[in-house]
Amino acid sequence: MHSFIFHIAANDLLRLAAICCAITLSILLVFARKQAPAAALWLSLALVVMALHLAALPVDFSLALGSLLYFFTRNIVWPEQLFRSKDWVHFSVVLINPLLPAWLVTVAILVYLYLAYRLIQQAYERMQPVLMDRARSRFRLLQTFLYLFAVSVLLWLCSDAFAVASAAVLVVIAAQVLVKPGTIIAMPQPNRIPDDLREKGRWLKRTVKERRLYEDPDLTLPSLAAQLTLPLHELSRIINLGLKKNFNDFIGELRVQEVVRKMKQSAYDQLTLLGIAYESGFNSKTTFNRVFREVTGKSAAEYKSELTKQRPSYNPGLPQRLEPLSLRLNIKRSFMIKNYIKTAWRGLLRHKSQSIINISGLAVGLACSLLILLWVQNEYSVDGFFQNSSRLFKVYKTNYDHHVPSGSYELPGVLADELKRAFPDIEYATNIGFGENSAFQVGDKVVKMNGNSAEADFFKMFSYPLLAGSAQTALNSPDAIAISRHMAEIFYGNPAQAIGKTIRYQNQRDFKITAVFENLPKNASQSFDFLTNWDTFLHNNPWAREMGNTGPQAYVMLRPQANVAAVNAKIAHVFDLYYHINRSTANWYADIALQPYAEAYLHNDLASGKPAGGRIEYVHLFSLIAVFILLIACINFMNLSTARSVKRAKEVGVRKVAGALRGSLIGQFMTESLLVTLIAVVFALVLEWLLLPGFNQITQKQLALPFAQPGFWLITAGVTLVTGLVAGSYPAFFLSAFKPIKVLKSAVKLDTGTLFFRKGLVVFQFVLSVVLITGTIIVSRQMNYLASKDLGYDRENVVYLPMEGQLSSQYEVFKNELLNKPGILAVSRVSSAPVDIYGSSPAVNWTGHDSTSNIMFTRAFIGYDYFRTMKLTLVAGREFSKAYPSDSSSYILNETAIKLTGYKEPIGQPFAYMGKRGTIVGVVKDFHFHSLHEAIGPMVLAAGENDPSGVVLVRTQPGKTAAALTQIENLSKALNPAFPPVIYFVDQQYQLLYQNEQVINRLADIFAGLAIFISCLGLLGLAMFTAEQRVKEIGIRKVLGAGTGSLFALLSAEFMTLIGIAIAIALPLAWLVTHGWLQGFAYRAPLSWWVFALSGAAIILIALVTVSFQIIKVTLVNPVKSLRSE
Repeated sequence: MHSFIFHIAANDLLRLAAICCAITLSILLVFARKQAPAAALWLSLALVVMALHLAALPVDFSLALGSLLYFFTRNIVWPEQLFRSKDWVHFSVVLINPLLPAWLVTVAILVYLYLAYRLIQQAYERMQPVLMDRARSRFRLLQTFLYLFAVSVLLWLCSDAFAVASAAVLVVIAAQVLVKPGTIIAMPQPNRIPDDLREKGRWLKRTVKERRLYEDPDLTLPSLAAQLTLPLHELSRIINLGLKKNFNDFIGELRVQEVVRKMKQSAYDQLTLLGIAYESGFNSKTTFNRVFREVTGKSAAEYKSELTKQRPSYNPGLPQRLEPLSLRLNIKRSFMIKNYIKTAWRGLLRHKSQSIINISGLAVGLACSLLILLWVQNEYSVDGFFQNSSRLFKVYKTNYDHHVPSGSYELPGVLADELKRAFPDIEYATNIGFGENSAFQVGDKVVKMNGNSAEADFFKMFSYPLLAGSAQTALNSPDAIAISRHMAEIFYGNPAQAIGKTIRYQNQRDFKITAVFENLPKNASQSFDFLTNWDTFLHNNPWAREMGNTGPQAYVMLRPQANVAAVNAKIAHVFDLYYHINRSTANWYADIALQPYAEAYLHNDLASGKPAGGRIEYVHLFSLIAVFILLIACINFMNLSTARSVKRAKEVGVRKVAGALRGSLIGQFMTESLLVTLIAVVFALVLEWLLLPGFNQITQKQLALPFAQPGFWLITAGVTLVTGLVAGSYPAFFLSAFKPIKVLKSAVKLDTGTLFFRKGLVVFQFVLSVVLITGTIIVSRQMNYLASKDLGYDRENVVYLPMEGQLSSQYEVFKNELLNKPGILAVSRVSSAPVDIYGSSPAVNWTGHDSTSNIMFTRAFIGYDYFRTMKLTLVAGREFSKAYPSDSSSYILNETAIKLTGYKEPIGQPFAYMGKRGTIVGVVKDFHFHSLHEAIGPMVLAAGENDPSGVVLVRTQPGKTAAALTQIENLSKALNPAFPPVIYFVDQQYQLLYQNEQVINRLADIFAGLAIFISCLGLLGLAMFTAEQRVKEIGIRKVLGAGTGSLFALLSAEFMTLIGIAIAIALPLAWLVTHGWLQGFAYRAPLSWWVFALSGAAIILIALVTVSFQIIKVTLVNPVKSLRSE
């Protein structure tokens, strides 16, 4: 089995599982923190910090673990001590967490754990006189937890891998708090009630009235006891003995008082008596009429009619002085909007669990979407700032080899001048060479800068701002050079001082500074600090003067009145004239065409001969991911809203009976949705601000939140509005359609269509999640394949440095000196960087060669010992050697080239490259000299021991590379003092060939994880609601003998069925998407079945972990409590 087939380490799987468990339990603790809420919150935050540490994010808050567990312990053993503002000092050091060494963070955590232990000891001392030896068992489990966590943290000093053990300890204690809260967190003491029963009765009546608990139509004795944190029997005793009433009479009187109060307020004149009754907590007409007559001695209608004549015979107490609500037409609309917002806010506070899930999911979804939107906007803005952007074009070539098209931007170095001369519609044209890192000297200062070469028309075409000099003359002379502000400040202090000065180039020639341009914008695709005249490039690369050799790129600017289609038609067959091609008989020919320059950055894939893809595919991909993530968050909102529809049905019925129209109900529900979205947007912006530095590090961008730009706020407002409308539309129309008669008779049930729709949304969520996680695994696998694939040479422990200055003439001395140094195994040279060898030509010849074929052969000049240095394999013949003077006209071909020649016995056979005739002396096994996006092409190796250009290759002994680099630098400085040595690692340069893919891989990992997190939030909410709805059924099943295992299987079966359907739909889609992406690589990892099986298993495991704690908690509830819940 190849090493790349299964590359996910066991530790990574444990980390992933620990992260999922920690996040799930932290959310459950927030929702279920009825006992000691502060302690549960501290533990929840500790789980979040632990998850962030395991995720290895750029920002680490692990220093806060000690403080959080200290306050968790303090809230358990000293609950009367509240968190004060000065306690924030304990968390202020978290800001310097990234600056501290790992051992110091570990020590800080251990110190806080010791302080927590001391709190327990002090609590024991306080409790000892009262409880004697029983005090020693109260916090025993908490103390054991602190011991275990301290030991696991201490192991961090050995390896950070032990962080998983620390997470496991936190997960266990959190599960214990959730399942059996009394074992860790002491049950809260009931509210302090005066000892005298009469006082208790007055306290109870005052509390219920102040908190308006009687307005809950589903209020029962157990639910009231739970809200007051009183034992059920104690509450019953207070009502029966302290108030001399039963529960129904007590609550009924309070509701009647509320009805009478509302009858006297003009604001309620628009409501019917039944509407007022429902607003006051009654849930049926019969009960209202009966209780009202029992309390007042009259019917509600009689009482209402007498209000205007005389005071009622029953005085329910002093009426509250409330200002009447004015419903004048000119303020009615604003009043309703305020009422919608107020009702929506109360609903959020009433249903905290659902609100937190909705807000969390939407916040994460919006933050991801806005981050991606920033990146997409930045990608679209690249090269869009030029004044003549609509007239700028990049020239590309389409090769037809036996009528099979392939595209390339590599063109002859003289093409631009020929196009401008031959076609009047082209106003300006320029060639641009290869980027180079060159040494410049002014006085004693020598600095290497990145730059390029271009023709005199460059600044006339590309409107980069010039700080000094003229665009018309900047590059007119062969010794002219234009430099950036950055380069001018390095050498001269400011741009004005640089103009007209002379600067030494490569210690070979002097250039005159004719222009200084502003530093290139961040959204420019070109990157250079200097530009030399095109003659410099031709001087350094004489091969570029030939029309048959390609390499540079060409750009043109058309005249204002020129027609692009007409120009394309005119220039298409330019090569036919120079190559004397007859298309009717030729096996090879080429067209050239123009691509709008503004599109060239994104549409840079010419594999099919035309601009048809490139980075734009990634832009589209991540735009879709942004939409999908936001859609998943919206689906969560829809699902949870419709799931709770049965509970909200009575509210809808009451409002409709009270006269509410369907439009007003829709307005209310849409207001709730928009309010949730607005709150989520606030959190999303904060989250985006926190994540942006890490996002920039991954994408290698410099993005910033444009708070000062009105367009940003317009887009944010648009996203908020669209998200709120999409998320709230279905619940609003669904809930507002309920019939009040059915609702008030409790005959509302979700029809099959609604249930199917809700389950369909869950399936759709997880289809997207499975596709994302499968794509992430396959992208990671392909990246691992690229990193581990045999390239035909050994790229490890090989470095190279450019052959420049005196190093070329001193090469033999340099080589011999290095070979005498310890840690140096071999030294050679090659005409270009070994990971991406450039320079190709169709000008080849051999016995039996088809002259109409124009297959491009890549050539590299190599020195002696090149095979030894790169560890290439020689299939036949020999390598170049000093012992053979004739090697100056000899060639070594790779296996692909030999196959094209047709030679059965190639050694000694004639071969010519660019008119230079020679003999084949060796055959090298195929090796990759470009990225794996391209298949291995024909390669010609020529002897180049005395070639003045290229790079020096050095193979170092494993384990001694650092010492060898010092030897190389010192020797290079001694022999070539004018050029500071710049050393490159071959393996690192190879990785840079896949920079885009690595960025995509990391982003896909992050966004796939977030999509799964949002989906699991929704699943968690549905699991909580399902468990709540079926609590009585579970109690009955337990009484009848059902075990925990069977109940768990029963409750989880529905969710697992939906996940299974999602997997069945998603895996074929994932195969189609990933298979298409892999076609962009000439060499790719196979799509094995286990990758898809692993994705499905991972989703099932994550879903089970998400719902299991909630389901297990419900199944462990005492059936007596669950059956008594109603």
